[in-house]
Amino acid sequence: MKIVRFLFLLLPMHVWAQSADILKHSISLWGEASGMFNSSTSMSTAGIQYQKKTSKHFSYHVSAGFANYNSTVSDGLLLIAGDTAIKRRISDNINMGVIGFGVETERQFYHKLYFFAGLELRIGYGSGTADTSFAKEYNAAITNPGGTPYHTIGIGPESTISGNETMMYVGFTPYFGLKLAFRKWELGTSFMNYVNFKIINQKGGGSYGSSDFDSNNLTQRVFVSYKF
Repeated sequence: MKIVRFLFLLLPMHVWAQSADILKHSISLWGEASGMFNSSTSMSTAGIQYQKKTSKHFSYHVSAGFANYNSTVSDGLLLIAGDTAIKRRISDNINMGVIGFGVETERQFYHKLYFFAGLELRIGYGSGTADTSFAKEYNAAITNPGGTPYHTIGIGPESTISGNETMMYVGFTPYFGLKLAFRKWELGTSFMNYVNFKIINQKGGGSYGSSDFDSNNLTQRVFVSYKF
């Protein structure tokens, strides 16, 4: 009887000890920001993620969030008229919903510290504004105090045209990071750099697509996860 009682006392401890290993689901809140090295394109995103382990080291995840996309592109010289050059700059500001899908692998690095890496595909759609600015540069002759004329570049007043637009966005990236994994909670950060595909439709104008990868557009994500 003493042995039976002892086994019953050990049973809750045994179940608790195993529970950390059999927790295969997690819900995460995360936020990320890109353009860490002064990129012309940046996107700040916040969202929620569900992740499921399929084995000890592998998992998949799905996520949903809200993003703000900003891009400023100067396409250089647009027109030359006499001694005047006209340059154009386009700035996009778009809010959109995003969903993501990914796979991930992890390895224990030291005690509760884990290294992880994965691949993620993100799809988004939203609307916002496009500001197109035109600036004039002209050849200006100026006389210095000594009476000698010289030439410099004069800058004329800038004019801006604003309009509405929608954007379909697809991004793909590998990523890696570190996390502290406790029994029920995880805290971590990861780094990524998206390859971007965009289709933009301008109201009253045309539509165009583009793809880009900017090595300066490094993105950092921070997250907190609850496991169950």
